[in-house]
Amino acid sequence: MSGVSASAVMELRRKSGAGVMECRKALERANGDAAAAADILRAESRDKAGAKMGRDAGEGGIALVIDGAKGALVEVNSETDFAARTQEFRRLAHTLARLALKHGGSVDALLAAEWPNNGRASTLSVAEHMRELVGGTIRENLRLRRAEVLDAPGAKLFGYAHNRIEPNLGRLAALVAVESEASADALREFGKQLAMHVAANAPESVEAMAEQDFVMDAKVSVAKAVAAASESLGAPVRVAGFLRFALAEPLEGEESA
Repeated sequence: MSGVSASAVMELRRKSGAGVMECRKALERANGDAAAAADILRAESRDKAGAKMGRDAGEGGIALVIDGAKGALVEVNSETDFAARTQEFRRLAHTLARLALKHGGSVDALLAAEWPNNGRASTLSVAEHMRELVGGTIRENLRLRRAEVLDAPGAKLFGYAHNRIEPNLGRLAALVAVESEASADALREFGKQLAMHVAANAPESVEAMAEQDFVMDAKVSVAKAVAAASESLGAPVRVAGFLRFALAEPLEGEESA
């Protein structure tokens, strides 16, 4: 234990989230080298993850991100709602949404992607980072269940997250692409309302959505609400597409638990 100061232990604990004794033992094994000790903790986390990886994970959150005319939704599962509210989980979900913009909606591609800003010379994949969280700070099974990208060149995208954990992360989320010559600022309120409608009513298509009662006023259809917005804004408005994810909803081809 000689040579390992309390301050070094606490600094490693702050950075890794591991317990005091785990940090002390890692520093002792690394002869006081903080970077090597962090590597030891990460390796131990991956080893510990094995027993947890097969456990049911039906909680979690849907993260959304918008970048210009492109947006993404990702669903990340945890075992409990408590884990979904941790800083580590929130960072994971938001980072995966941003990575989806670059790598697309393939779960395999996202898991193989490099985890950004890991602060190490060697690369760490998303799958490896998730395994470390499972065996380390979160200590619950985690699963990247699905991801999808809405790419609508020329359109303006708007999003909505319901039952929010924090902005752009909730148990239900939707994205809507709106085509119009009106500015994004002018469209923002109506665009959010359309995203809320998609979240609440789960339309099967843009055409089916047009015939639904509008979530903000059940006396008018979505089509009439769009027509009214077009008149109010002085420019035609058209819904060009949407995405909607609800946490743990049944998916085609996926066996129920």
